[in-house]
Amino acid sequence: MRKDDIKEVVKTAKDETVKAMGEISKAAGELTKAAGAELASAGITREAAGAAAKTAAKKAGSAIRTAGKTVKEAGKQVASAVIPEVYVEMNGRQYVCADTVERCKADFRASHAGAVRSCRVYIKPEDGMAYYVINGIEGKVAL
Repeated sequence: MRKDDIKEVVKTAKDETVKAMGEISKAAGELTKAAGAELASAGITREAAGAAAKTAAKKAGSAIRTAGKTVKEAGKQVASAVIPEVYVEMNGRQYVCADTVERCKADFRASHAGAVRSCRVYIKPEDGMAYYVINGIEGKVAL
């Protein structure tokens, strides 16, 4: 995975967390109203029920914020992970391994449907070729 791909995954996770937090908050509000009605019918005062509901809502909100911060921190760590750039140099030419892998995957996708489940790339600069085995299917691309 490239750094941009990781950032996109983290952004998606963050967006989904924010969305989930909103839904949880909404559900907590609905439960608070329902609990207040039940408690009132049981003879408990509205003020006592409201105080209990507020305490529960505060605890839930705190837990949600803590979870959100944890996801955000994990995302920062993943996004800032060092992704090495690997080069092969031979006979005055330089090849970027990540680009070669992407070209191999593109070549595979051009003639085969489905996701890439396994990928091995063999770079052979003296031949000017990169040979690959993707999902058990062999192929090659020019460097």
